[in-house]
Amino acid sequence: MKHRLILILILISLLSCKNELEDIRLKTEEQAPIDFRVLNKTNAPLISASNPWENGLIGYCMVLKSDENFWQMWYESFAPTANDDYKSYLCYATSKNGINWEKPKLGLVNFEGSSENNIILSGQETNGIHGPFIYKENGIYHLIVNQIIVDNDSPKYSIAVAYSENGVNWSKFSKIYDGYSDTQNVLLNFNDQKKLFVRKWIGEISTGERAVGISRINRFSSLFFEQAELAYRNNFEEDVYTNGAIKYDNLILCLTSIFNKSKGDIYLGLAYSRNGNTFYKYNNKIDWKQSQNSWDNKAIYASPSLVKSDNDSTYFLYYSGTEKNHDSPITNNNDYVTGIGRYEIVITNNEK
Repeated sequence: MKHRLILILILISLLSCKNELEDIRLKTEEQAPIDFRVLNKTNAPLISASNPWENGLIGYCMVLKSDENFWQMWYESFAPTANDDYKSYLCYATSKNGINWEKPKLGLVNFEGSSENNIILSGQETNGIHGPFIYKENGIYHLIVNQIIVDNDSPKYSIAVAYSENGVNWSKFSKIYDGYSDTQNVLLNFNDQKKLFVRKWIGEISTGERAVGISRINRFSSLFFEQAELAYRNNFEEDVYTNGAIKYDNLILCLTSIFNKSKGDIYLGLAYSRNGNTFYKYNNKIDWKQSQNSWDNKAIYASPSLVKSDNDSTYFLYYSGTEKNHDSPITNNNDYVTGIGRYEIVITNNEK
């Protein structure tokens, strides 16, 4: 009798977990609250790997338009010798128009004996700067990254924040979250509540399914987040790779990258939420203009930010891309293209 009761309780628990996973699967609606259309995409990278510290891979990027003639870009780069995500560099570029970019020599970080480079921070000197997300609040830049500390051969993962007045010179990092989230983590202020979008794993890390979790501010701390709860998922074969969340009018738009595990390719997807709790897949067809012959045909990682253009309803979406398969090792990029491109998109709110 006792063993039968235990078996029943186990079955109830398994059914409950299954129902929970189904509850957070991206839902669909007949009528989406927005129309989303791609106007064009750059045919070649705006930023490409032209330096030794970039020759392995150009990774996640962020772009802010500070004023009409001053655009700032931060991007993650990997040298060919990098053997994990935490050995990357945070690099910096500026532009007057968002198309033509310059990589200034900052003199901040030494790379192979010289600081004549555009590196702002080194992951090897800061416990990691993986997945940089940058936003500006009250005139202060905020940088959110993933970090790792190895203690007695045991890795401890966390998310940390640093601050800057100019986006170049940064304070020391302070931990804001305990946990493993090896992608860009997005801090969003929605309905007067700070939400931290992080990666969650369903099952074992690396072999399970990637999903998106949302963490909220710990009520005992001004900027420390509780453990994230699962928010939405796609499916095991094509899981959600990035946490791109952007506030648009009264909605959260999730410009996420989707990972096709069998092919190793990464393409873009779009989801949305009205309340930050229930998420829907945008079911209308979007032509992302990612062809077999394009330089970014194997992977596109959208930046979790939209830059407003001079035209109503038109935005720029920057992204990092490559013709390198996700599961291929980092090598010298003489054999493949890696860089940063840009979409021009139109978004119309159907519920206004």
